Amino acid sequence: MRKVYILIVLLLSAFISHAQYAPTRTVCSGVSFNYSDNAIFPGGKFTWLAPTSGSAFTGGSANTIVANATVSISQTLRNPNNIPIIVSYTVTEITSNTTFTLAITVNPTPTVASVTSQEVLNGTNTSAILFGGTVAGSTFAWTNSNVSIGFGPGTGSGNIPSFAATNSSLNQISSTFTVTPTANLCTGNSTSFTIRVDPTKINSCSGTNLNYTNSNVFASANYTWGVPVVTGGLTGGSASVGGTNPAISQTLLNPTNCNLCSN
Repeated sequence: MRKVYILIVLLLSAFISHAQYAPTRTVCSGVSFNYSDNAIFPGGKFTWLAPTSGSAFTGGSANTIVANATVSISQTLRNPNNIPIIVSYTVTEITSNTTFTLAITVNPTPTVASVTSQEVLNGTNTSAILFGGTVAGSTFAWTNSNVSIGFGPGTGSGNIPSFAATNSSLNQISSTFTVTPTANLCTGNSTSFTIRVDPTKINSCSGTNLNYTNSNVFASANYTWGVPVVTGGLTGGSASVGGTNPAISQTLLNPTNCNLCSN
């Protein structure tokens, strides 16, 4: 009776042990999981069937571990769906004839839809950027490589509102935004887009007074500019020796034909 009693206790212990310590694991798609448990009998043998699920997935296989006294499953499952799925392993300890189910929740890889790059003039507004993805509940973190374009934060998350772009230089400047999606503690591939800001441009006909006023005016500041850099034989521009008026009002002459200007 004692041997039978001990055997029943051992079998019950094995069932309780597996039921308690092997219920679930949660992983991201494409990331391997690890599960291990001990056999109730020395030198015990484990076997498990190929995993199953009610949804499409790839990865996972059947196996048998002989006389190892420990079951260790480490496999990589991939979830091509846009929602979490459960992949189940049926595991049997042959020696004690106890069977349990190991349920693996495999979260999908979040994505971020591609974003169209923008090019705007100094002082004009950009278009608002609304991020989207295929996995519900995704969040989007981004980095901004050049805050001088008029959008201050170097890092942030969520949609990017419209803003007035700035460029006080004579050349085009740009910033690269890199966006990374996250959902269910899983991180997807990043995508990038660029916002380019062109300097202020003024069109003027030859012999017509050109007027430009800097909107970024500071009280009591002095403004100075050099002789304009010209092409095509333009004449009429001059430097300023400094003053509190940031306006430029000069007449440039273009000796070549101008199809956009009437005589």
